[in-house]
Order: sequence, then C-alpha cells, then structure tokens
Amino acid sequence: MKMTHLILSRKALAAFVVPMFVLSTLVVAAPVSANPGTLYVDALGTCGGNSPCYTHPQDAVNFANPGDTIWVYPGTYSERRFTSPVPPHWGPGDQYAPALIVFKDGLTIQAVDPDPSKTVIQTTYNFWVNRALPGGGGGGSIEHSTGCIWNPVTKVWDDDPATPGDCVRPTFGTAPNGIAIIANDVTIDGFTIISTYGGDPKCPGGYPNTGGVFVGALYAGEGRSGISGTIIRNSIIRGYSGVRIWKAPHTTLEHNAIDNNIWPPTPTPPFYSWCTTTGPTPAQVVVEAWEGWNEGANVGSTYLRAVNNHLIDYKRTSGIAVGGFYNGPVDHSGLYIHGNVIQGAAWAISLWNSQSGNIEISSNTITDSKGGINLGSGGVHDSLTDGNSMRFANVGPWGHGVFGQYLSRVAISHNDIQGNPNGWAMAIYDSTTVSILGNVVINNAYGIATVRSKSVVAHCNKIVDNGAGFPPPGPYPAFFNVLGSGDAAQYVVDATLNWWGDPSGPNHPTSWIYMGSPYGPNPGLGDRVSDYVLYNPWKGLAEIDIKPRSYPNSINLKSKGVVPVALLGSDTFDVSTVDLSTVVFAGATPVHWAIEDVNSDGYMDIVFHFSTESLTELTATSTSAALAGKYTIEGSYLPFLGSDTVNIVSK
Repeated sequence: MKMTHLILSRKALAAFVVPMFVLSTLVVAAPVSANPGTLYVDALGTCGGNSPCYTHPQDAVNFANPGDTIWVYPGTYSERRFTSPVPPHWGPGDQYAPALIVFKDGLTIQAVDPDPSKTVIQTTYNFWVNRALPGGGGGGSIEHSTGCIWNPVTKVWDDDPATPGDCVRPTFGTAPNGIAIIANDVTIDGFTIISTYGGDPKCPGGYPNTGGVFVGALYAGEGRSGISGTIIRNSIIRGYSGVRIWKAPHTTLEHNAIDNNIWPPTPTPPFYSWCTTTGPTPAQVVVEAWEGWNEGANVGSTYLRAVNNHLIDYKRTSGIAVGGFYNGPVDHSGLYIHGNVIQGAAWAISLWNSQSGNIEISSNTITDSKGGINLGSGGVHDSLTDGNSMRFANVGPWGHGVFGQYLSRVAISHNDIQGNPNGWAMAIYDSTTVSILGNVVINNAYGIATVRSKSVVAHCNKIVDNGAGFPPPGPYPAFFNVLGSGDAAQYVVDATLNWWGDPSGPNHPTSWIYMGSPYGPNPGLGDRVSDYVLYNPWKGLAEIDIKPRSYPNSINLKSKGVVPVALLGSDTFDVSTVDLSTVVFAGATPVHWAIEDVNSDGYMDIVFHFSTESLTELTATSTSAALAGKYTIEGSYLPFLGSDTVNIVSK
C-alpha cells in the first residue's frame, strides 16, 4: 500500500478516535526547566522550550529511567537507518531499526496533542533486521538504535555508560513492528502507530509475525515472556496485525481504533535461496494474543482487557483472537472484552484452545461479520457472554453467533443475535451447566443447537423466525437438541418461558417420552423445536378458567347475561402487567373486571365478565374458547393466549 493511501486512511480513522481523547489527554504547554522523571521529544528539536529534548522517541527511551514520562510533540517519527557505524552495517537487513522499542519498565509515553493523527510513529521497511553476531558480523542496527555502543576491543555491542538502562541485543532477527514493548508497566497514549510490513516480497507466503504494536517480544516465538502491565490507549493502530501480544499478561487496550489494512507486497522473484514458502501470505487478525506452540514458558496472556475499541478486520480473519498451545490448552483467565465495535471479521471474537475461567465478553457491537463469538473447544468455564449485539455478512456457511465446546458453568445472556444467513445463532457442543437467558434470536438461518450437552437451561429468550436454513443440510428446528450417549434424560434442555413468535407456542410436530408420559406434539405457530426440549409453559401462554368453580362450563348463547372468565396469575404470569384494553374472549370485549385470588393459590387473578350476546366466535358446535390480549414482560410488549373447554347448551 502506498503511504499516501495510508495517510488518507489515518485521517478517516482520526475522525472516529479524536472525540474520545480530547477530555482525557493532558497538554504540555509553557516551557519549563528540566523536571526529574520527564523527558520530551520533538522532531523540530524545540520541545516548546522544555528539556531534556530529543528528536526521536527511541533516544528518549534510551536515556530515560524506569518510571519516567516521555511527552512527544506532533510529528512523524519513523524507523532509523544506520549506514556508516563501526562495524559497518552491510546490507539493508543490517541498517534499519524499528521506529520504537520500549525496553525499560514503567515508562509512560504520551502524545502532547490530543489528536492522535498529529503524532505518528511508523515503521515502513519490508524486511526483518539481522541480529549482531559475535566479532562484529551480521546486524547491529537494533543495538545501535537502542543505545548500545560498539566496543572495538571485545568486538561486541556494549551498554552505553551514559544511559542508565541496558540496550537491546536481539537473539534472532527483529520484526519491523511500529512499536515493540519488551518491558513491564508501559503506557502508550495518543499516537498513530503503523507498521507497513506485509511480508517479504523475496519470500512470499511466510507468516509476517508483525504488528503495528507488538507487546511482550520482538516477534512471536521469541524466548522472552511474561511482560506485564502494558496499557495502550487513545491511539490509531494499523499493521498486518494491528496489535500482537506474546505471552504478556495484564495487557490493556482501550479507546483505540485498530485495523489490519496492510496487505502482502507483490512477489519479486528471484526469491531468496532459503525461501521455501512461495504461496499466499497468511492473513493476520486485528488483535491477537498468541501463546504459540510450546515455545518458551507456559505463560498465557491472562487478564487481557480490550475495552471500548473500534476494530475493522479487512481480511475476514478475527477481530480479537486469543489462543495458543502448550502441551494442551492455555490459561487466559480474567479476559475482559467489553464495549468494542468490531466490523468485517470471520469471527469477531475467537478463543482458541483456552482452558480458562473468569472470562467476560460483554456489550460488544459486532457488524458485517461471518461469525460472532467463538468460545472455542479448550474448556472455557465459569464465564459470561452478555449483552452483545451481532449482525452478519452473507459470506459463506457456518458462521455462528455464539459457538462453544466443552463449556462448563457458562452464561450466554441478553445477546441480540439477528440476521445470520448461514449459521446458527448459538451452537453449544459437549458442554455442561450452560444458561441461555434473555437473548434475542431472530431471523437466523438456524436458531439454537445443543449437542451432547447436559444441564442446559434456556429461559426468557425471544426465538422468532429462525430455522429456514439452506440445503444441504437444513432446515433444522429453531431449537435443536441432539442427545449424547447414555440416559436421554440428562440431555433434556429446559427451554420453558421463552417467546416463540406466537402465543400458541412453538411448533413441535412429534412426541417423545418424558418422565413416563408423552411430551408433545404442540401445533403452535411459533418457531419449531425438536424432541428432548421442554417448552411448556412458554411466554404468551396463559391459563384461564371459564366460569370459575363451575364445570362443564356450560354457556347458553341465547342468554342475555354475562360469562365470567378468570385469567389466572402464577409465578410465570403476573396479571398486573396485562393491558386490559386489549383483552378479547370469543370475539367479545369485557364489560367489567375485578382482581381477586379466585383459586386461592396466593397469586392474584383477573375475573372478566363478557356479554353472552357478544360471543360471536362461539357456535352450537364449539368445544373450547380462547382469551387473548397483550402484556408486558421484561420490557417486551407481547401477546398472550389461554383457552378452556366450553359446553354449549340450548337452555
């Protein structure tokens, strides 16, 4: 991508980010004398009269003490190139260093201007940088950039005595990240941060392993791990991955605009002699916490917080992906993903091989994505997925709203999942003790699937217009339960007290044996359910008693009297929420009503009286009559329906 295009995109992103920062960012104003613990950076070298003043953030980091604050004035701060040190840096891979490597603990690096588009830290070269070799061979630019000095006697890069901290000596090549953070408790605040690297044109197909910001290492797979306490906020971040996190617990991303709108370069053969991967370059996600394949220590990126960020996935990968493998599942406990806007992903949020608890994924807005939240198959437990909104793109099959396998004690609640054209709203496999509560599940190709899962409850959901599916393999019922091995009773789902789109309840065309008796069928007009799903009572199902304390409810249609009908209250139906103006019985509206406990069960009921002459829907052959109306439940205004038998008599 040309830098002119990148700058235009950065301006567009700034329109989103700037309003969030104006109130939260302090501005360095009048010149002051040197303050202990405060350093300044200005590409023009003035720093508003403040001192000490450096022209590049890397120099300020090199001279800072742990815990210092570095204020950076507007400007563009790019990678550094060293062409004639001793020893010489021979090739391009020996000459360049990324724009910024933060290697001292406790630094706060903050832009002076609250508009992040005004202060840019960027790395624009398209290759990795070689490490220095003993005796002076190989690279040295990373060492040179971070404050090492060449010792002509020992022929190694030593720490500069003028700087209080150690410099950086890579043990392998260094990725061209915009910023690499390899120290604890570092805060980055208010920048545009860019890495334009999308792979090496002389060796296409390799994994770029690079980000706008890289937290915890110089690249994924480096031996270091456990870098903790990074905070990145109020910034615009772009790279082949926007942010990559390597075994770095307690990382916080907040109020950032992050994307992966950097693309592989056009291959330029002849390729390097060592190049063995010449296929398409693998895509990288927008934000990735990756723990690798048994590399280094078994450290997970626990307590990762991603809060109120705006993520755009240009490659249909993942908006936020967390995963890894270390002789089995990896711990990502304490993960908190809240209030983000995520656009364009294949999976907006994806956990891979995470055997973790205390995870909360809440109040995120997911749009134009193939899939929503993938809890993975590692065994997430004691966690919450709550209040997320999901809308989908029509980009291929089997992108689910919420997916999880081997879950335990997980709540999926108050999510709004609508319009998935190709997948399930929820698909839960091989799990136990899952609560599906208060969700809106509307107009999805498939509704809710529970497969070989025990102790699943689904209450107070709106499940409407799902299950049209597409062949093959659909259509499936909107609530589809598949048994595992052993006793069928342990796999039965309690899906009572849901709204199925019609007061007549779900459509259940078959029957199965529950506790020794047939369960179903139910000819409801709502969404269809499979066997081994309990659905009665459902929202909108009311119990009525025509002519209370009388049986067989005889009605003489020629009578000029009234017919009493009791709408019975219960622990699932509060009669005080009924809109009395909507009540109709057999075509008649009530002439009066009273509230009382008709059946002495401790719940208040409403007794309506209807003029017999107005019961226009009853005929001499009628055997039942229905009472209909509307009520408010959990903020929703829904219809209800109840029926009872009648005995039509002539006198």
